[in-house]
Amino acid sequence: MTNSQVHPQGWISLTIAQEHEERAKRMRAERDRQYGNIHIEAATDERWVGDLGEMVFNSWFKHEGIQGLEWILGDAAGQPDFVT
Repeated sequence: MTNSQVHPQGWISLTIAQEHEERAKRMRAERDRQYGNIHIEAATDERWVGDLGEMVFNSWFKHEGIQGLEWILGDAAGQPDFVT
């Protein structure tokens, strides 16, 4: 995910490979097993997009050389995604 472009308006665009989408879906499934999913709607469940966003953000931070940031993966319910 190193093909990022920061636009003058401040937003970032990049291409996401299919394997990253699949990893995000696996992450979401694992989090559902860990925390429980009170409302299962498999056909329209796209919460994995949030997990994909975390993956991309983490990758972008590393690519940009931003130091001192920790991605919270374990026991993440109710916690921030990243801390300094």
